[in-house]
Amino acid sequence: PSPRALARRGVAEKIVIPPGSTRTLYDFIRDAHEAGVVLKICTPALEAVGDDLIPEIGETVGGAYVISEAMNDDTVTLTY
Repeated sequence: PSPRALARRGVAEKIVIPPGSTRTLYDFIRDAHEAGVVLKICTPALEAVGDDLIPEIGETVGGAYVISEAMNDDTVTLTY
């Protein structure tokens, strides 16, 4: 699946990491969220994947927001 598809319900649950393990990518996403990671999706990605998102995504933001946060020294931003 494309990286943005990981925001759609049911996709990350099917990816086992590492292969042969019992943990899925969704387990890691959920762990990160519980540890305080804020998950957001940008508008173009939302348009591509639809609105059936994993519940850990808390906000839809525009591209300008992502750029401004990426340039902020106090913010750790991971994008795909």
